[in-house]
Amino acid sequence: MKKIDLGQTTTILANIGVIAGIVFLGYELRQNNELMGAEQRFNRLSVATGSATLIADNAALAAVLTKANEKPDELTTTEQLQIFGFTLRILRNMEWSFNELPRDTLAVNEWRGLSRLGYWQYGWNDLGIRNMLDPEFVGWMEDNIIEPRTE
Repeated sequence: MKKIDLGQTTTILANIGVIAGIVFLGYELRQNNELMGAEQRFNRLSVATGSATLIADNAALAAVLTKANEKPDELTTTEQLQIFGFTLRILRNMEWSFNELPRDTLAVNEWRGLSRLGYWQYGWNDLGIRNMLDPEFVGWMEDNIIEPRTE
């Protein structure tokens, strides 16, 4: 029987330690990826609910959006500017999602619901926001989200 010397034993133990460290690192990376995924989903939720929160917290904005839905021809220049800013915010968020996220993760049904609102149509068409956005995004929106305006 061969006698194992102290150097070989130390080397074997060191190699076992390296392997254990690599396994632990893999476990830590997996946990970090799960945490980053949860953070990404929360950030998307925050962006999605941010515009609704603006309406809920701002009665004047809610009144302007209601007026745009019911009587868009009666909007003042200031109200048009509010519609423009609010709709541009929503569309820029949507454009970012379109450009950065996989298509199958986009909130298509939610976007279709938004596109039916009068203020949204007003901002998209009458205020020309569509002309400020990425043409590929605009084409995709018109093919998949926006229903033709009925007048």
